[in-house]
This record gives sequence, C-alpha cells and structure tokens, in this order.
Amino acid sequence: MPLLLAASCKKDKLADELSKLPPATQTGANTFGCLVNGKAWVPQGGCFLCPSVLKFYYYNDNKGEFSISATRKSGSIHEFVSLGVTHITQKKEYQFPLDTLKGGCSFLDFQLQTSCGNFNSRQLGTTLSGTIRFTKRDLNVGILSGIFDLQIAKPNCGTITLTNGRFDAKL
Repeated sequence: MPLLLAASCKKDKLADELSKLPPATQTGANTFGCLVNGKAWVPQGGCFLCPSVLKFYYYNDNKGEFSISATRKSGSIHEFVSLGVTHITQKKEYQFPLDTLKGGCSFLDFQLQTSCGNFNSRQLGTTLSGTIRFTKRDLNVGILSGIFDLQIAKPNCGTITLTNGRFDAKL
C-alpha cells in the first residue's frame, strides 16, 4: 500500500505544478511556461533595465527564425530562459540536438555565482536534447504556438530539464 500512496502523491504534486502553468493555447495569448526540474516556471517580475519579462521574435526569411526570451524575478529568484530555432518553415516537431546554426536553449540562474548557474547549449561540452513541436504557425495572423520538452546537460553541473513547456506568441 505505501507504494500506491507514494505514486498518488507524486501525481498530485505534478498536477499541482502543471496547474500553475498557462494553458497550451493557440490564440496568440503571449504566454510561456514550463516545469524546470519539476517546478512550475512562468515569467514574472521585471526590473528597471529589463521591463519586459517575455519577448517573442520571429523573422520570416528563408530561415524562419524564432526565439523566446523569458525572465523570472521574484524576491531572491532571478532566472532567465531562452529558446531559439531556425528553419521553421512548417508546423511540425523538431528534434534536438540541432546544429548550432539551427537552434539552442539557455537557462541562467543569476543567484549562482558559479559557472553552474549558466546552462547554454552552445557552450563547449554542454548538450541539448529533446523536442519542440509547433502546433500552430499562421503567419497571416501572426501566431506561433507550440510545446516542448528539453534537457540541457553541462559537465560537472548536472542537467536542467524543461518539461511540459508551452508558448503562444502573437508576433
């Protein structure tokens, strides 16, 4: 019986964290969220030098370049997530690792004053795996929406997991 209770508590904890994320919409709601190592992460706060906590960028040339920059600042927490992919020419799933010219991901924890506070998939030795799926790509109305699950591993620092991720951008 204890095994069932442990599994039930784990499911309840996951459901609780997922309930803190914005819904996975496709309306151009300008939302972003994911679980970072199992904990809900959504942009919030801001500061004098960084008034916008969420930015989407899309450049529709032959590369279809898309990126997200999100900041979370609350009390002693100050973190940053960025995600970028190029060659987005259709609504589909893209598998990481991509070469550095096609995409990347970063997670920065400004509290940590060591190199382990900076996970950047373009740093030597750091690896990125996972997927990003574009669920809506309607450039006529300027909406790009999707979901993602990623892992960034850095030697001697461990792994950051970004799961159950979702974004809904009005470009």
